[in-house]
Amino acid sequence: MNVNFSSTSLFTIYSELDHDEQDARRAWLQDVGRVVKTSGPLLLAISGSALLPLPCAFGQAGIPGASVLLVLTAAANDYTTILMVRAASRLGVSSYEEAVLGSAGRAGLVVARVSLVVLLFGTLCGNLSAISETAERALVLAGWTRLAARHDVLLAGATVVVMPLSLLQLGEMGGISLFGLAMMVALLGYLAHACLHSHAALRPYMLSPQPAALPTAASTFGYALYVQPCVPPLLRSLPPGEQGRKTLERAAHLTFGVSALFYLLVGCSGLLLFDTKTPQNALQGFAHASELYRESLAGSPPLVLNMHTAPAELPPLSNALVTAFIVGAAHAVARLLPNASASIFAFTGATGVAMVAYVLPAWTHMAGPRRNPRRAPATGSNLRASRLEGRTSDSGGPAARRRRRRPQILLALVVWLGLFVSGLTLSEV
Repeated sequence: MNVNFSSTSLFTIYSELDHDEQDARRAWLQDVGRVVKTSGPLLLAISGSALLPLPCAFGQAGIPGASVLLVLTAAANDYTTILMVRAASRLGVSSYEEAVLGSAGRAGLVVARVSLVVLLFGTLCGNLSAISETAERALVLAGWTRLAARHDVLLAGATVVVMPLSLLQLGEMGGISLFGLAMMVALLGYLAHACLHSHAALRPYMLSPQPAALPTAASTFGYALYVQPCVPPLLRSLPPGEQGRKTLERAAHLTFGVSALFYLLVGCSGLLLFDTKTPQNALQGFAHASELYRESLAGSPPLVLNMHTAPAELPPLSNALVTAFIVGAAHAVARLLPNASASIFAFTGATGVAMVAYVLPAWTHMAGPRRNPRRAPATGSNLRASRLEGRTSDSGGPAARRRRRRPQILLALVVWLGLFVSGLTLSEV
């Protein structure tokens, strides 16, 4: 049988195939653009002053041990972040506290709020200390040694900057947080440029592992890579359901991959440049740069992005008074512990970060969804239905149970390792 295709039908088939290919390419580009756009706020949240103690951590643990530890910490944070995304998406909520409440109940919510307070307070103390150290370095370089010795004056100036920022909400912090990302890129570029021109060489102590310093370095990396409370609110701007969840998961993968690479380069190049004089705050170590570049970097205050996951329940005046009390308490801690920003960040990583980034996501995942915290309290029939649903979902045979048990074993290892590292760090700091 002979089949004749006219030129018109061939053109039609080719046009349809080309149209389908263009649609697939357009959909792929839209997905990539959505992932990149979503990862932007996460990169802004994770960048900033967290990179300042990285050269010190690499100097304490050695380049090989610190590099492996950084990659493992990034992988652990990525895993627990995905757990929080799935919990929030499953419950239909868009905040860290609501996800914990819907899974772990009121007890989990209390633990989450206490952990967040410890985390934010430690972050504020460390940033005030880092700002004071950076300003002191800038004043010494400018020849104002008398003013540089007045820690109260420096911390008061830092408070003038930090206090207004602490009263801002999530949407208002986006423009300011761009400075943190710009500082990270500028610092990385400068460190790499200075290393190439200073002919820095590897020393034996940089390559030798130092097991005693690994817990402190792990806590520093945990602080530098935590972003879990900032992730669930991004579900509000994404398509509902599985599409939004997958987009946010891919954005988290991209964020931790890029951040780990940046941190690895900053830590290694900073250690090579500063050598045995590596300070706790990387901006304190610039001693061989040009005057203009040195003072511009040293005078840049490292800002922190405190992303609020839910609107404050307090009235504006009460919120301002509470914020002033917290900033004042952080001012006192930074005054009592001068030149100790890296130690404060490590302590924060061993306490608040360990709970927020590892323990609570594991608790939320293993507890499973109870109910949507935005809905009405569960009645007896709803509870019976949820229990029946839970028994039904637990079925599936031995193979299905083994598949579910594997991530739980991995999760338990991550949690226990985090708690063990935190305990060792608290004994060392």
